[in-house]
Amino acid sequence: MGTQSNLWLAHLYVPIQFVLLAANYFVSFKKPLLKCGVAVVVAGLVLVSIANAFLGEGITQMNSIPRVLESILLIGMAVLYFYQTLQNFNHTYLDRDPMFVLSCGVLIYFAGTSMAYAMFNQALAESYDAARICLTINLVLNIFFNSVLMMALTRTPVR
Repeated sequence: MGTQSNLWLAHLYVPIQFVLLAANYFVSFKKPLLKCGVAVVVAGLVLVSIANAFLGEGITQMNSIPRVLESILLIGMAVLYFYQTLQNFNHTYLDRDPMFVLSCGVLIYFAGTSMAYAMFNQALAESYDAARICLTINLVLNIFFNSVLMMALTRTPVR
């Protein structure tokens, strides 16, 4: 009995992850223009993900283009959140702000994994060992990001 590729799941995971993380920024942004921008980029990334799955790399390849685009957009949202926090600074301890913790994690995780995801398909064509290096980078940073998500959740006030 052979194995089948499960890369098609990544084509679902990227838009779902992006929508969930972008929703946090949507709620956190104060300016209507930023909220509108988040809604537009969410729709754009979902459309790019669908087009890439059926017209681009296909569902049998790693979805490198949507992942790199997701990374760029989330890093941009994190930087905008930092700018908004700087403009309206009212926190005594920034490490208690769940969105600040999340934004720090977004910067590290998505900056670190974007190149590994971008190079995965070419690395896999080269050798399995090169692809394993890309996956190892992603897996280590994924553990880090899940820890950051846990820290952000523990800092979220219960209402």
